[in-house]
Amino acid sequence: MRLEPLDAQRFAQMSETEQVEWLIEQVLARSKRTDTIKAFARAHLGRLYAEAGQSDAAQQSFDQATALLTRPSEPVYRFYQATALALMARYSSLPDRPEAVAQFVGNLPEDLLRRVAFWEISNAYRRRGDAEPIRELIRIAPLSERRAMQEQLVRTLIEQGQVEAGLKELARVGKWEDYRIVRIARALHRQGRTQDARTFTDALRARLLQHAAAKGHLPVRISDSIRVSTPYGEVEVVFKSSYNTIFLLTRAYTEWGLPERAERLIAAMTPENSLRQRLNLAYAHYTIGQQAQARQHLERARTEGQGVARRIALKHLTPVGTTIEIGCAAAFCGEPALALGVADTIPLSEQRNILSCILCDYTYRRNPFWKELLTIPWD
Repeated sequence: MRLEPLDAQRFAQMSETEQVEWLIEQVLARSKRTDTIKAFARAHLGRLYAEAGQSDAAQQSFDQATALLTRPSEPVYRFYQATALALMARYSSLPDRPEAVAQFVGNLPEDLLRRVAFWEISNAYRRRGDAEPIRELIRIAPLSERRAMQEQLVRTLIEQGQVEAGLKELARVGKWEDYRIVRIARALHRQGRTQDARTFTDALRARLLQHAAAKGHLPVRISDSIRVSTPYGEVEVVFKSSYNTIFLLTRAYTEWGLPERAERLIAAMTPENSLRQRLNLAYAHYTIGQQAQARQHLERARTEGQGVARRIALKHLTPVGTTIEIGCAAAFCGEPALALGVADTIPLSEQRNILSCILCDYTYRRNPFWKELLTIPWD
């Protein structure tokens, strides 16, 4: 593939098909290796065979994807690995054989991939509305993964209208991490249990702001817990990652028409973390059709990002990671020109990340299947 400069004006003059072809070529031209990308492609091919009823061909493609996934790879390719795992969880025969799941996951080369695999497989059951296989996963999963499976079980019950059964399971487990409770609260809100949802989210928010007031800013991680009342008894909520919890709270409050509550949390964070959460807030507005608000937050993030980049540079570190986040956020908020402008400020070897995000956004708009698939981890 021939490496070409990033020219936003020329890009805008292309047809959409030409833009997609150009993005693919330039992503590959900036990539050092493609074996993990081929695992993603094989898994996608397996999905197409499965939908066409060609089960033998589908299994062959999934087997090829599995062989590639078991090879060690660089962190930059985890997106493709995670997506391949999501495709296998939803379209291969693996979820129909819970006894084979543990062996499959055990052959993956990294703990992160193993966690993703357990999550995606349980998520496939949740999407089907099938609680019993999740109970089986809870039984066979390593102790470190069981809480994630229990979360999936509670959410499955709630989403299937068995809200009381879900709340009983929530109380039975008794102890939960903060970010899991926010996901459960969002499920409750979608089922019309707004007061139950707000009881959890507001309790978390209040304690986070207390920590911010005591220390001058909100740390990424805090050691604390709170007790929250439910219709079936108290549960203990342990703070594990305030950053991830605020990420989910920002989405929730924006969806619920309470963005000012998210703004207060963002303002309590350090500049670097505040910037990332502002990008999250931009996307939250975009997903509910508030494009103007999304654009405002993107522009504000780009301005704030310049200050963050200067502070990072003073520490003799590279600000590229922050720039990539801004560019990708712009891409996923339907602002490709802004994303290309951001990409043009970083080294060629890193530009493929933003170009990939633009390409993904085009894919999402052309085929909603991919958006549904690739946004699963944030649900």
